[in-house]
Amino acid sequence: MLDIKVILEQLNNNYSLEFNNVQLYREGGCISYIVLRGNEKYFLKVIRSTFMDTAIQSIDILLYLKKNKFPVPSFIYTDHKSPFLNVESSDEIYMFVLFDFIEGREPELGEDIELIGSIVGKLHKLMRNYDGKLKSQEKDFFINRYKYFNEKRILSN
Repeated sequence: MLDIKVILEQLNNNYSLEFNNVQLYREGGCISYIVLRGNEKYFLKVIRSTFMDTAIQSIDILLYLKKNKFPVPSFIYTDHKSPFLNVESSDEIYMFVLFDFIEGREPELGEDIELIGSIVGKLHKLMRNYDGKLKSQEKDFFINRYKYFNEKRILSN
């Protein structure tokens, strides 16, 4: 895992904003951070090389959805006008994806079910016209990933 100082240095060297703090938010398939610039918050996803292909496809899909006026988080672009940044460390390559921070919470089970259904329906309609090739994962990918994260969680407790 990358050191917080390295993350902050990479952000400040590659984005035109001056960040002053990085806080771990959560860890899973990728590592999520809250990045601070004074009182302004940003959301950083640090993606491990294992998930690089799906991350690139996710970025392409988010750009497609935004272009079609579907509500998605806004990217903060690098100084080189890229929605992501690749960072090499001694152990692997990481992808940084920086977003505007969206205040909110996850809905409670059953809450806003009609609204969520409507949004999902719009998403499905839009994705019918997406011309990129969607990556498909087999059942074993998800089962093995679940087992890995569950074992990791158990070991850390």
